[in-house]
Amino acid sequence: MMHLRIATRLWRGSRWIANYGEPSREFFSRGAYTSFRRALVDSSWIAVMAIYHLSVEVISRAKGQRAIASAAYRSGSRLHDARIDRDQHFSNKSGIVHSEVMLPEHAPEAWRDREQLWNEVEAREIRKDAQLAREVEFAISQEMNQQQGITLARDFVVAEFVEAGMTADLILHWDISARTAWRNPTPMSYSPCAA
Repeated sequence: MMHLRIATRLWRGSRWIANYGEPSREFFSRGAYTSFRRALVDSSWIAVMAIYHLSVEVISRAKGQRAIASAAYRSGSRLHDARIDRDQHFSNKSGIVHSEVMLPEHAPEAWRDREQLWNEVEAREIRKDAQLAREVEFAISQEMNQQQGITLARDFVVAEFVEAGMTADLILHWDISARTAWRNPTPMSYSPCAA
């Protein structure tokens, strides 16, 4: 088991005070990251932590979506869609700090190439209403730095998808809002519905 040091902000009177706690790595068991240690120095101290967010959507041809176009957009890359012989070009997208294809033990090594993986998914699914992939989006606490966010996202994807025999295309967006200057770390994982 591995522990991450996570900064939580504590309020006392009229000032913010940094405190470091070590959450357990059972971070998503039973649905939420809720294992921060409580600081009970004075009764006026409270811990501020992130709001839990996880959403799952299906990438489906019935909705007019394409798996390779979705993967190119989310990963900020240029991928060639062999089914319609067209490039999906989103390489000017900013805010992407980590991108990798994670494979279970039995998967072909060639699937590490994002373009080949998603072209194979598009080729195998022939129905006009085929469910091509599942998009899982979840939030990371703003108090984490990028390396901690990448580690947390990788651990979650391995535990929940890769160890269950699914291929996962992990992309971590680390956007900074121009209006509020708040970081918005958002990992997304794509898993083919059938492979």
